[in-house]
Amino acid sequence: MRIRLAKLSSIVIVLLNLLALVYIWKLISMVGDDRSGTSSKVILKNPPPPHIDAHHLGKSVTVVIRSFELFENDVVPTIKSFVSVFPLIHILVVSDSIPYPPLNFNQLSNATLQNVKVVSLELQLTGSVEERNPLWYIKTKYVLLVPDSSRIHNEVALQSMMLEMKKWPHSIVSLPFPTTRKPHCYLINMNRREWTVNYERKPNLLECDAVEGKQLVLVEAETLRRLPNPFLLPLPDSLYMQTAAVGVKVHLLPHPTPSIVEGRLLFQDNHLQWKANDLHQARRANMFKVFGFKKVVTMGGTDGKLGDPKSSVKNKANPGNNRRVSGQYSGLTSNTVEWFGCSRSTRRCFPTVVNDTPSYLFEGRWTPPCCLEGLRATARHAFATLRKSGARFWLEGGSLLGAARTGDLLPWDHDVDVGMYEEDIARVPWLAKLLAPKGAKGGGAVGGESVTDDRGFVWERATEGDFFRVHWSGTNRLHLDIFPFRPTANGTMTKDTWFPTHPQDREFPEHFLRPLSTVDFIGRRVPAPNNIRDFLELKFGKGAIERPEYPNPKAVKWKPPQGVIPTEEGSVQ
Repeated sequence: MRIRLAKLSSIVIVLLNLLALVYIWKLISMVGDDRSGTSSKVILKNPPPPHIDAHHLGKSVTVVIRSFELFENDVVPTIKSFVSVFPLIHILVVSDSIPYPPLNFNQLSNATLQNVKVVSLELQLTGSVEERNPLWYIKTKYVLLVPDSSRIHNEVALQSMMLEMKKWPHSIVSLPFPTTRKPHCYLINMNRREWTVNYERKPNLLECDAVEGKQLVLVEAETLRRLPNPFLLPLPDSLYMQTAAVGVKVHLLPHPTPSIVEGRLLFQDNHLQWKANDLHQARRANMFKVFGFKKVVTMGGTDGKLGDPKSSVKNKANPGNNRRVSGQYSGLTSNTVEWFGCSRSTRRCFPTVVNDTPSYLFEGRWTPPCCLEGLRATARHAFATLRKSGARFWLEGGSLLGAARTGDLLPWDHDVDVGMYEEDIARVPWLAKLLAPKGAKGGGAVGGESVTDDRGFVWERATEGDFFRVHWSGTNRLHLDIFPFRPTANGTMTKDTWFPTHPQDREFPEHFLRPLSTVDFIGRRVPAPNNIRDFLELKFGKGAIERPEYPNPKAVKWKPPQGVIPTEEGSVQ
């Protein structure tokens, strides 16, 4: 009996030890899970218990495939992949034109084809406006933008995005692909008045205005309906510009899930790579043109690991001078400026000025920055030429006003004004040619005729009166005006051509020019009257430096930029 009790006690002790070991093992496992953090949850091969079931996801989301190329794509396998996980999901394939070569939908079942629709944005004579509008076909609350050549293995990716959307309604949720290098958020600052957009990279943010790289994008259909052109290529770049403009934020899921992966690799030969990259760059240029931005500044672009300079400047109007770039945001370096406006070889951005009021002022905008750059280049060249020839010249009008205020052009000015002693015209070789008698060697120019110097700048005798112009080029007519003045017997400076619509265009005492002083202007020390404030107040009125005004205030009244507070005297702080 004693032996049986001893055996029973031994068995009980062994069982208790086993239970203790199991308990300790569970505790160790829980600690290990806590230390591993969220990353252990991301790499699960099987989906977690669904918070939103796959059937509901398929009925509440429309997949839109917009970013693909007709000459090579992986659209049909991408559709098959999503349908395999969400059999009831609706899919829109949006293209600029009817796809050619045709997409091979023979690989899809009849049941799948019932939920797939191809929408061509191309105008058809017999088609309606609705038929070209992808939003007309979207009946679900949410839209999932899917890039070409994507594969989805289970519902985890869309579940995660939908849960994030529930936390941040009316926003955008971005899920980068696992193969994408560490994704970065960008803040977008758009200055419509100055035609400029700034991208600032914020590597550690999870809420921003734009996300780089290949990604799934979940957005509410109502958000897309608020935008002017939600399916403009390139996507999602153009989408992010439009949503940033209306204050919609992007939420970046911090841990990419392996339930979405890349599909077939596309554009494997050099020709296809060049073709795809060329189309991407053309679409970016068109995007900025459509949205009215001519200068794009990116701060904190790439890491510079490939020997990129810390800053670079690109002119999209003359792409032959730019090094090749690829990828979203064009592989921008840490500080990059891109130009999408006019250049020396193209026409300027605005038409002929009427009533002293450029067209852009009626749009509530200032001079395009590319035009300001052209004016600066023209002025620097003209100043150097006049100085080298020994001609006495000085800043006049609005140019002198801009120099007194900021040392630069007025941000809404469309030309540069210079006064010069009439007797010094012959000292300037290019002006002397314009004055030479007709038939003389190098001469014969009359109003409207011109000569081109060895740097490609065009010197011209103006048709509007007795003065001269220096143009940036024969194509781009941004210009500097040279007004010849002469002293009268009573010590007053006068000239032959006056502009009745310019109140500041008046005679003035020569003592302002004896001696000439200098002033900072467009990065140069430039000759100016010796008492700039008195000179400007004589021409424009008292307080002219502190009181901004457009050239023709009866046409467009000046308003301070946002954040600038006018004082009682009319100056700005």
